[in-house]
Amino acid sequence: MKNAIRMTWVALLATGLTLNSCKKNDNEMDEDGLEQAELSFDESNYNNELEASLNEANTTVSSSGVGKGPGIPGAKVDDSTFINEKKIVITYDGLSGDGLRMRTGTVILQLISGAKWSDAGAVLSVEAQNLKITRVSTGKSVTLNGVHYITNVTGGKVLVDENVVHSVRGNTQVTFDNGTMRSWQVARKRTYTNAAGQLSLKVEGDTAVGGYSNVVVWGTNRRGNAFYTQITSPLLFTTTCSNRPVSGVKVHNSMSKNITVTFGVDASGNPYSGSDCPYGFKISWVDRKGNTRTSVSAY
Repeated sequence: MKNAIRMTWVALLATGLTLNSCKKNDNEMDEDGLEQAELSFDESNYNNELEASLNEANTTVSSSGVGKGPGIPGAKVDDSTFINEKKIVITYDGLSGDGLRMRTGTVILQLISGAKWSDAGAVLSVEAQNLKITRVSTGKSVTLNGVHYITNVTGGKVLVDENVVHSVRGNTQVTFDNGTMRSWQVARKRTYTNAAGQLSLKVEGDTAVGGYSNVVVWGTNRRGNAFYTQITSPLLFTTTCSNRPVSGVKVHNSMSKNITVTFGVDASGNPYSGSDCPYGFKISWVDRKGNTRTSVSAY
C-alpha cells in the first residue's frame, strides 16, 4: 500500500487549469479578463510543477540512504553524498511517469537544519537549476530556477505518521516559452493526513501580502502586472480520487478583476456531495459588461 501511495503521491497536484477551459467564452472576455485567464494558466502550470518537485523531494529524502532512495521516472537520483553532506542530486532527462511531460535540468536537495528530515523543525532546501518542463501534447514549456525551503513543522514522515505539517517558503525565476522571465514567491502550508490507508493533502496559502490574506503565490505576470493568488478555501487532494482536488477555492487577483476557480464540483458547477469523486472544476470571472460568467470543465 505504501509503495502504491508513494508512486501516486508524486503526481498528487497534477490537475491544472488550462486556457482551453475558457475558450468557449473568450468572446465575452475583455483585455483584463484575457490577462487573468493567461495568469491562471501560467500559475497553474507553475504550481503543478512546483508541487511535483516538492513531493519528489519529500519522498526522496524521506527514504534515502546510499543506494536506497526511490527511483524517479525520467531522472537519475545521486544520493552518494547524503550520509556525509545530507545532499541529494536529481538529474532529469526524460519523460515523467505519466508520459505527459519531458523534464530536463537538476534539482539539488540538502538538509540544512536537523539531524534527520523527520525531526521537528528540520529544514530541507530544494534548489532548481534550469529545470525545464515541456508538455508533450502542446510543446509549451516553463523553466524554473530558484530555491525553496521546506520546514517539517510537526516532525514525522508523510507515509508513516498520521499527521505531518510542512511549511514552504521560496522564490523562483520563471521563464516562459516566449522568453519572458518573472520572479515569483511562494508561501504555503501543506498538511498530510494518513488515515485508514488513505493519504490526503491539504494545501493553504500561508501569508498576507498586497492587501490579501491566505496568499500562496505572488509576483508579476507575463505583462509585468502584479498578481496575488489566494487559496480562500483549502485545497484538498486524496489518492483515492486519482490525485485530483475534491474541494477548495483559488482566487487569482490582478488589476481590477479576478478569476475564481472552484474545485470539486458536479457537471452543473455545484459543490459535489456524492460518495465517489467530483466531476471537475468551475471557473468564474467578470466580463467586459460587468456580468459574472462561468465555465465548468471535467478533470
